[in-house]
Amino acid sequence: MRLIVHGLNDGVDASEWMTKMKNRLLNVDADSNVVLVDWSRGAAINLLSDLRFASVRMVGQHLVTLVQNLQHLYPRNFAPEDVHVIAHSFGTFAADVLGRNVPGIGRISGLDPGGVANHDQLPANMRLDASDARFVDVIHTDSAVPRELPPPPAGGAPLIQVSPLVRVPAAHQGSDLLLGHRDFFPNGGYAQPGCSTSRDSLLAPLRPLLNEPLKRLLSCNHFRAVDLYMESIRAHSQQSSCNLLAYKCSNYTDFLDGRCAVCSGEGANCAPLGFYADFGHSLDARERGDKYYVTTNPRTPFCREYNTSLPLTS
Repeated sequence: MRLIVHGLNDGVDASEWMTKMKNRLLNVDADSNVVLVDWSRGAAINLLSDLRFASVRMVGQHLVTLVQNLQHLYPRNFAPEDVHVIAHSFGTFAADVLGRNVPGIGRISGLDPGGVANHDQLPANMRLDASDARFVDVIHTDSAVPRELPPPPAGGAPLIQVSPLVRVPAAHQGSDLLLGHRDFFPNGGYAQPGCSTSRDSLLAPLRPLLNEPLKRLLSCNHFRAVDLYMESIRAHSQQSSCNLLAYKCSNYTDFLDGRCAVCSGEGANCAPLGFYADFGHSLDARERGDKYYVTTNPRTPFCREYNTSLPLTS
């Protein structure tokens, strides 16, 4: 069973991505069950951030009840390890509640976890963590600029202080913490090709008031994690020669310098970003906290095919 959970100011009727992702998942596995978790009323902009934080954790408790009831009703045909949660942004808090209350959840895919400015200051038991499931993969697309790289152009907007507990970020909405067994940082994890950082920062306060096309335009970096994951959902028979293969590396600078572009063995130093991120993952290895980097195109298809030419001399 797969559960798809949205973030703030979003919902099944507010955007099309959840329905599209459900359809793709069913195309890959027609016998699976896909549940769209809509908590749009609790994620609305007219609620104080404290209430939205309480709401998303309540959603997590409802997911706990759902899984426990299914486990009780179908003990021979259903187990927590059969559950795969795909959560975007603020929705990862619901996935965290589920994972902490139901041991043995199979997998959680966090798509740019965050949604609150103080996400990285929250204790581990209040946010997504590798201990929440047997396998946790995370895609970071709107995190802070890595320390080893120069910052993007100036002009970032300040935080929107709407509550003492939770502050809504005006620009970066993701986290750069290592939250899973495999953490993927496409394009460094902070400035996605085809997205305008200055535009996002300038118009960020208006983001919650806009319809889906404009909201996605102004949250381009944040939603890129959704788009990348969506593109990765293909049946094995539909896999092309170009896949989003990411390489394990200590930092983005070393990756760009070509020091980590080696893939030895099945998943030893590389892993596909997205739906097949668990390829080669061994539960016995207790792998966690590894960074994986990949560069993408500015628009779909995001996968980049590399052509290398070597000058020949006589």
